[in-house]
Amino acid sequence: MKANISDIDTKGSLSTMISYLGDAQILAEEFVKYKPDVPLGLLQALGMNSISVPLPTEDPPSLIMNVASNILDNMDNQQKNNISFVEVGTESICDGSLPLSQYALKFIDHDDILSNESKHACVAALNSVWKNTGDNGLVIAADIATYGDDETTAPSAEFTGGIGAVAMHLSENGKLLDILNVRGASSGLTYDFYKPYMQDHYDLTAKTYPVVFGRYSNLANIERVGNAYENLKKRVNISLDTFSGIVMHAPYPGISKYNLAYLVLIDRKDSLDKDAEEKYSLIQKLLSQAHTHFNNREISEVDQIESKIKKMLKEVMLENGEINTLSSDFREASDKTNPGLEFIKHTGNIYNGSSPLCLMSLLENQKFSKDEYILWGGYGSGNQAIFMIAKTTNETNNIANNWNTLSHIQNRRLLKSAEYQQIKEVGYNSVAKLKSNNNIQINNFIPRNSYYLEKQDEFNIKQYKNMAN
Repeated sequence: MKANISDIDTKGSLSTMISYLGDAQILAEEFVKYKPDVPLGLLQALGMNSISVPLPTEDPPSLIMNVASNILDNMDNQQKNNISFVEVGTESICDGSLPLSQYALKFIDHDDILSNESKHACVAALNSVWKNTGDNGLVIAADIATYGDDETTAPSAEFTGGIGAVAMHLSENGKLLDILNVRGASSGLTYDFYKPYMQDHYDLTAKTYPVVFGRYSNLANIERVGNAYENLKKRVNISLDTFSGIVMHAPYPGISKYNLAYLVLIDRKDSLDKDAEEKYSLIQKLLSQAHTHFNNREISEVDQIESKIKKMLKEVMLENGEINTLSSDFREASDKTNPGLEFIKHTGNIYNGSSPLCLMSLLENQKFSKDEYILWGGYGSGNQAIFMIAKTTNETNNIANNWNTLSHIQNRRLLKSAEYQQIKEVGYNSVAKLKSNNNIQINNFIPRNSYYLEKQDEFNIKQYKNMAN
């Protein structure tokens, strides 16, 4: 028997969040000078204005150190002493044995801590939040996303990459959000995204870029997110109308509208709307066909199916035509989603940090009353999706007002196309290569007031420095 949302207990709480989104960015108008075969209109259609760019001295450990030090600096001694775990959700591999969470420990004065790294494309951090909610500790999402040019990657994919980390302080009695003790998840094995072991994301000859079957990946995303939402609805009486805010993983803002349209379709189908039932049934059939075609490597057929499904979901959005019940529901749901997409427009995909950053964006761009519900979800290729339900408190607005994330975004240095090309040629996590190039002013590639990789010795031991210290 499904529960009413008001009857579900609180599992635990979020106390606060903090982000680090790099120190450099390139605007869409400057990017197309570097890559003139990509139309500016295409980037704008993706919903992107700029992306965060990883500097050669930045790597996932430096991102973790930045958010860990910042969030701990804002805790009192009792909160710091109560930290019992640090877990990093990531898809970045830096060491086969050393978990990335170890890099946060230098900022904590006691050693009675469980330190762990959770691995999954884009959704590991949210899994960690769910698993650890109710305990006192840190979940950190940290990744660097870069894309290259190959037969599986769209020319515009590079401008959806990004760099960033988000730290989340979980506690038993946090004042930012309460997390209800209910979730919906969906997991399966899908080869839509392959990411090799990456030492240098910019070394094309080493074949270190991810391999992305973009249109098949879009379908896997839509399907898995829909399944997770349906599994949540099996446990609790909800619809999108239940929520004052909606957050999903957004590698770029444009993909979110298709996920949202599919959730609207599921809600209407569950309300016995015949049009919605027919569309849902056909989409299910097409998704099954897409998997068969992909397994047979019939990629052109997969692409055709993706176009058909997107066309059907556009009918739910009603980009062309008269307003009906489906499109009215979609517009109402979009109003609850759009505030959460503001920051992603300026950062690009930061993998595991994307959904937490969208939550920060929602809380900073929309005001909430006490006891309003937020649908918080994530998705990762490979593939898996999860939805949780958060509830606001009387301190939600006050805490979010202190983050100033937009100011951080606006204060990143602006790169010219020539500077961006130089960074690409050097690569990130490439201090030795950077220092050996006499034509490069190394100070131009060190982030300001942030931790960065200063050197790495012959034993692969890394040393980090902060220019502010």
